[in-house]
Amino acid sequence: MEINIWAVVAATVAMYVLGALWFGPLFGKQWGRIHGFDKLDKATQEKMMKAMGPTYALEAGMTVLRAWGLAYAYANFGQESIYTLGLMLWLFFFLPVTISSVVWSSTAPQWQMSQIAIMVSNSLVSIMLGAWIIQAMM
Repeated sequence: MEINIWAVVAATVAMYVLGALWFGPLFGKQWGRIHGFDKLDKATQEKMMKAMGPTYALEAGMTVLRAWGLAYAYANFGQESIYTLGLMLWLFFFLPVTISSVVWSSTAPQWQMSQIAIMVSNSLVSIMLGAWIIQAMM
């Protein structure tokens, strides 16, 4: 099966928007508390937010890679359903890498479980959303 570039583009857009919602209106306040953003004065917060362009661009590129990787796995290892592939990618790669990165980061111990929960739930929902779009378009 060939990879449909438009499926990758559509999945990328949907996954990126989901991330913006996840780390914005849905869990943004908690995310800000985890990282101490809520303790900064408004001027510092605004300055930091204005400087986020390169970070958003990097995340967009990483989202393309996640969508492309999912489409590649589906096209080349499609004997499993795309949802099984997505779940296996999440379970065996996203989940352990995320947990390890949080545990070994500078996140305060009292915030680690919250950070892990927000991150791993986002990655699971994102992968399943991408899988749904890719399957529908390929």
